[in-house]
Amino acid sequence: MYKPEKNQNEVFAENLIELLAKRGISQNQLAQKIGVSAMAVGKWARAISTPRNDKIDLICKTLNCQRSDLMTDKSSAPNLSIPAAHPVPILGIVCAGDGKIAEQNFDGYFFVDNSIRADYCLRVEGDSMKDVNIFHGDIAFIRKSYDFLNGGIYAVVFGDDRNAVLKKVYHQGDGLLLMPCNQKYDPIYVDDAVIVGECVGVYSPRTNR
Repeated sequence: MYKPEKNQNEVFAENLIELLAKRGISQNQLAQKIGVSAMAVGKWARAISTPRNDKIDLICKTLNCQRSDLMTDKSSAPNLSIPAAHPVPILGIVCAGDGKIAEQNFDGYFFVDNSIRADYCLRVEGDSMKDVNIFHGDIAFIRKSYDFLNGGIYAVVFGDDRNAVLKKVYHQGDGLLLMPCNQKYDPIYVDDAVIVGECVGVYSPRTNR
């Protein structure tokens, strides 16, 4: 099947998005690190424009990559299959520890394969879910609609400070039992909790544990 040749903006955008995902860095974070506006990085990611040479050098330094990693059309390589992807907004932080005030600030997009049906994603803080391989710094993909299942992993908001946590959840009486997956943490029983979504996947920027 004929595939039209990509222009340089499109090549740069695809490579930038892939590298940001691999490094676990959001568009907003990249903007702060290289001293440009988030709008500028957004235009690069949407193939509207490409950065100046000096900014490309800063991006390479920040992402620990070569210019060729950003400027080469990888889709032209033989036998390389690139799955369709869609953007999922990063909305804030969910704690996998003792609880943290939910931060619902938009923090750019994370591009994922279309097989991951998530509405948004949250950055994980803490280690209370380490026994199910969810670690500090990971990205948790959350789906708003779900069929509740006891023992499933959900993002839950509760308390006067609206703490947001990621835990295994069980119905117990009129409330919920939030169960950590790390023996150094105790279960939490809450009667004012709201389940804001089911965890349908996790991305870890680290390849070694």
